[in-house]
Amino acid sequence: MKKFLLKFLFFFIGFLCSFFILFKSIDYFFNNEFNNQKALFIWGDSQAYQDFDLDILSNGLDRKVFSAAHHGAGVYDFLVFCNEVPENGNILVSISKLMLLRSKQRDYNRSGLSFEALKIIHNQNYSKEEVLSIFKNNLKPSRNINSNIELYPIKDSINAIGLVKKVESFYKMKPHYLKDKKAIFIEGIKILQSKKCNINFIDLPLHPEFKKMEEKYSTLQELEDYKLKIVSLFNNYGIDSILVSSQKNIFNDATHLNSKGAKYLSVELARVLKFNEHTVLYIAH
Repeated sequence: MKKFLLKFLFFFIGFLCSFFILFKSIDYFFNNEFNNQKALFIWGDSQAYQDFDLDILSNGLDRKVFSAAHHGAGVYDFLVFCNEVPENGNILVSISKLMLLRSKQRDYNRSGLSFEALKIIHNQNYSKEEVLSIFKNNLKPSRNINSNIELYPIKDSINAIGLVKKVESFYKMKPHYLKDKKAIFIEGIKILQSKKCNINFIDLPLHPEFKKMEEKYSTLQELEDYKLKIVSLFNNYGIDSILVSSQKNIFNDATHLNSKGAKYLSVELARVLKFNEHTVLYIAH
C-alpha cells in the first residue's frame, strides 16, 4: 500500500509539472509579443479595445502597438497584464469607470493564470469561491494580446440612452466592492512601477448622454478623485486633454467610439505621446 501511494504521488507530481510546462509553452506561443521592450502596450476594457486604431498609433509613434484590452476586463485582468509586460516597458492604461463599477461576476477574468494575481484579489476581499471561479476560467491558455482590432462601423444614428439607463444603477447605489477594486488596481500600478515601466494613463470619452447621467451622482466625484490619486503615485506627472467631442458622429454607443472617432483619437494621442517624457493622465473629451 505504501509503495502504491508513493507511485501515485510521484505520478501526480509529474503530471502537474508536465501540465505546468505545457501550459507555459502554449501561453508563451500565444503571447510572446509581451517580450518586445520597444512596443507600446495598451490595457483596458471594451473602451480601450474599441477606441484605438492600432495601425495609426503604430505609424504615429514609430513603434509597434499592441492591445491587451478585453471587453469586460477587470482588476484581475489588469494584474495579469502587469505581470506580463516587460521591464522598462511602455504602457498606456485606460482608467475605466465601468471597469471599477461593473460587478465582479461580469468581469472578463480570462487573461491568464497568475497565482500572484489570485493572491492579491483574495487579500482584497474576493471570496474563496470567487477566486476559485477565476482559477477555473484560466486553466486553458489564451491569446491576450492583439495587433489588429476590428473597429465599430459608422452608424447614421445610435441609441445611447438605453445603455445609460442600464449603467445608472451603479452610480445611484455605489457598489460595496468599489473600494476593493480601487485598491487592487493600485496594486497593479505598483507592479508596473517596480518594473520601471514608462506609464501613461487615459480617460476615454463618453457620450454626452452618459456624462449628463453621471453628473447627477456623488459616485462620479469619488471616481474623479481616484484618477487624481492614481497619477499622484508618481513624482513627475501631468494632466492633459485631447479634444474629440468637436467631431461629429464619432460614437458607436454611450461608451464606445466608432471607427471615425477611434481614428481621430489615435491621431491626436500619437501626437502627444510622441513628445511625452513623464507620466500623464490624458482626458479625452
